[in-house]
Amino acid sequence: MASRDVLDKIKAFGMTNQLVTGELSQIERTHDIVLGHVPPVVEAEERDYYPQLDAAARAEAARMARHYEVFYALERTIRALVNQTLEEADGTADWWAGTRAAAHTKSEVEQRIQKELHAGVRAESDQVASYPAALK
Repeated sequence: MASRDVLDKIKAFGMTNQLVTGELSQIERTHDIVLGHVPPVVEAEERDYYPQLDAAARAEAARMARHYEVFYALERTIRALVNQTLEEADGTADWWAGTRAAAHTKSEVEQRIQKELHAGVRAESDQVASYPAALK
């Protein structure tokens, strides 16, 4: 009798766990976040190709990934703030066409855009403030 009671409790625990896991998965999908409550699914590409790469370099890249995410988001946020500030100051969304940017800077940005197009790579951005080296 006691073992039956224990078995029922284990089954109830397992079912509760499944319900919670399902609800957490729904929260992840709804809010586009990863809670880490289930092991990640290893993609075939990772399984097949990653072992060919140096393990130490992969570990370092994994540690750096979070930092890249933060710096990328910070950079995008700053660029948006610069654009917004200049648009408000000039009273137009086309602040770039005015006199705010020097002619040589505009030329450098245009050259970089053309170089990306001719190289067949995805344009860095459709915003001129995305070419910070040219905006010196």
